[in-house]
Amino acid sequence: MSKSSELVDAFVESERHRFTDKDNNLFGLSVYQIMRYYEFLTVILERHTETSTIYSSLNRRTMADSSRGSREATRDETLVLGELFKYMTLVQLEVESFYLFAKILLDRTAHFVELFLGRARKLSLDSHDKLTKNIESYALKKGLTIHPSLLELMRRMKVDVSDHRDYGIAHEKGPRTVRTIWLSSDGPLSILYNRVLPTNLDKYMATRPLSELFDDIDKYLAEIVAFAQMNSHKTTLALKTPSKKNAINSAHRNRD
Repeated sequence: MSKSSELVDAFVESERHRFTDKDNNLFGLSVYQIMRYYEFLTVILERHTETSTIYSSLNRRTMADSSRGSREATRDETLVLGELFKYMTLVQLEVESFYLFAKILLDRTAHFVELFLGRARKLSLDSHDKLTKNIESYALKKGLTIHPSLLELMRRMKVDVSDHRDYGIAHEKGPRTVRTIWLSSDGPLSILYNRVLPTNLDKYMATRPLSELFDDIDKYLAEIVAFAQMNSHKTTLALKTPSKKNAINSAHRNRD
């Protein structure tokens, strides 16, 4: 279990007993929505590690074959080249899937913050982009404590995940865009977005190694948990009404 998963579990266990049955369920389901996509990312990262390792091996074999000069490819070389194209597709599938599900996870964290700490007029937290845009005004309006480390990671997630998902994958419309795999000398690979027939107006993008991106998402979830814990006394979820006996005992303790 990752550190952020442990923190989330501990946070849920420490908080949910405070809420009425209805809001306890809403609280638990909201957190579940985040962790569901976190688990998806874990699975994708594991698959990506396997497929990228195989792709790298096949790529090295193909490069070694091509270094022998111009000639007709052997049957084995043709089979290796076919496998290389197959794993090129799988690598790109895993990378783009990771970004798509990571964006959903970030949106779910924004929804959780709004559920746990309440809405603020004209400061929507309906998506991670809106959370990033409005969080400082939202915190000021509600009197919330927020650490600079959360703000820094939030902005980084917007650029590295949300913007890339929006402009590099989901809403990329250029017919001249081609995707190539770049292998670093130390192992991790990235997808490069290049343009056929390039112009001076073209913008180029590249994915980050998924293991690095996952680590940042892990840190971000830990910061979200810390933010919620620091401001848990400001929650707008309905709290359980203490029983009469507990209220009397509490009054006696306060008097003593």
